[in-house]
Amino acid sequence: MPPPLFGRKDDEVINRVFHQIWINKAQPELPEQFKRYRDTWLAHHPDWEYRLWNLENLDFRPECESLLSQCQQPAQMADLLRIEILFRHGGVYVDTDFECLRSIDDLLHGVSGFACSEDGRYLASGILGATQSAPWLRRIIDRFPEQLGIHPVNIETGPVFLTSTLLRYGTDAGFILFPTNYFYPFNYHTKNRSEVDLSKSYAVHHYADSWKTPPSLWRRILRRIRRR
Repeated sequence: MPPPLFGRKDDEVINRVFHQIWINKAQPELPEQFKRYRDTWLAHHPDWEYRLWNLENLDFRPECESLLSQCQQPAQMADLLRIEILFRHGGVYVDTDFECLRSIDDLLHGVSGFACSEDGRYLASGILGATQSAPWLRRIIDRFPEQLGIHPVNIETGPVFLTSTLLRYGTDAGFILFPTNYFYPFNYHTKNRSEVDLSKSYAVHHYADSWKTPPSLWRRILRRIRRR
């Protein structure tokens, strides 16, 4: 494994818990396809905890509730929720359309946070790891309000925003950027995916757009917030 870009820190540990989000009224249970992907993570990490977040168990800090109520698009809410979950609980957030190929335990020694780029330019948010209350997540949350309503979503709250925030304000000791092929050995536009070399990959993203929850479901989240 190549050396980390931002050093290692031995006194903080990422909680061994995987987080996923599934909000779909028409299909409240995780679809079989995504269950199979989930099971690959559990099979390679038998000692890890797993939490699936949905309308029944999502819980927000007041600050996050206020930010969610300002979001205009589902993608913005999805971006915020994954950051909020990691900030509150620590662990590894994984999109439901990620398939695990091997354990990531050997990657996390001395690592307090990690991300990965899927295109060599911008950090993707399909898989992120962090310690609880990580300062770099705090910086993302702090910048979130100023982004809403002024740019396309990928710039407002997605990969461009994530990348610019970390470049502008820095990361924490122990934060690492993993090589693209560790988690994104192919991208959305790759043809002949079956021919891609996965020998050094820990997971693959199948680009099923699992984050695209219908706007009506996100409105239910907002109504739930306003009733409190």
